Amino acid sequence: MNTNTFRRALVGAWLLALYPGASAALTCEQLFAVVQEAVRYRDQGYSLSQVLTALKGVEAENKLTKAELDLLHKSVSASYLSQASPEEITLECVNSGVLGKPKNADSRRD
Repeated sequence: MNTNTFRRALVGAWLLALYPGASAALTCEQLFAVVQEAVRYRDQGYSLSQVLTALKGVEAENKLTKAELDLLHKSVSASYLSQASPEEITLECVNSGVLGKPKNADSRRD
């Protein structure tokens, strides 16, 4: 796969992961999908630089906050470098509530 085909495929996959519906905010589920794709592309031999460059196309297409963009970059880099698995990143996202209220927050008992 050449670089342009890779970039289009990656941007398409991330657009679907980031915005499958009308939601304008990044969710933990979307973050999981993006970091999982980053690992898949790493395993196919793409460099971190290529993955992050392709991510810029996604950023240009979407209205993410600076905090969401920072989290996305850090998460993609951490998963790509095997510093954290997509599952670990998502669990931390859900537990911290950094991207909004976790889905099961109402059912928790303190």
